[in-house]
Amino acid sequence: MRSRLNDHGLLFKPRTGRRFVKTTDSNHRFKLYPNLLRTAIITAPEQYWLADVTFIRIQGQFYYLALVCDAYSRKIMGWDMQDKNTGQLACKALIMAHANRLYIHNTITHHSDRGSQYCGGLYRILLHKLQMKVSTTESGDPRENAIMERTIRTLKYEYGLKQNFQSLNQALQQIEYAIDVYNHLRIHYSCKLKTPAMQHIIVKNPPLLV
Repeated sequence: MRSRLNDHGLLFKPRTGRRFVKTTDSNHRFKLYPNLLRTAIITAPEQYWLADVTFIRIQGQFYYLALVCDAYSRKIMGWDMQDKNTGQLACKALIMAHANRLYIHNTITHHSDRGSQYCGGLYRILLHKLQMKVSTTESGDPRENAIMERTIRTLKYEYGLKQNFQSLNQALQQIEYAIDVYNHLRIHYSCKLKTPAMQHIIVKNPPLLV
């Protein structure tokens, strides 16, 4: 699969050297919730949504990219980037995701880490308004939000989001490109070799093949 993507110029070469940027501040007074994802049985899209924040470098400065991903299809449903890691950033990504829903009657459980941007009042008010259940990680173990960790790693190392961009516009264009390719061209073994966009569509009463 990677070789086919590489043949079409859709992969970026990984870069060596890492610089740690903290994107989770769990030292806060806000209410915490249990990890519902640990025992969840996910059988369809828009049952569980996963959220996380990563950093993007622009001329050596750090910006923050918030993402919302569907746990079943792996489709990135919404995103936003700002120069500060705040509840407003996370809210904008969730609002985009909600606007992209296909199954409006589903009750979605929202899962994230315990960062203040997700546990703060602004974000929790939005979750309540959108009638979503709340689930959070219970430790700092990245495996408690493993799908998002893999998604972010793919976007960074395969689709160029780890580079040091020369302008905000360049970064935004690359993010849009990376998410579009990830959703519509990259096949996943977890999706039975379908793309996230294909996996997100449930076909009811398909026509009989003659």
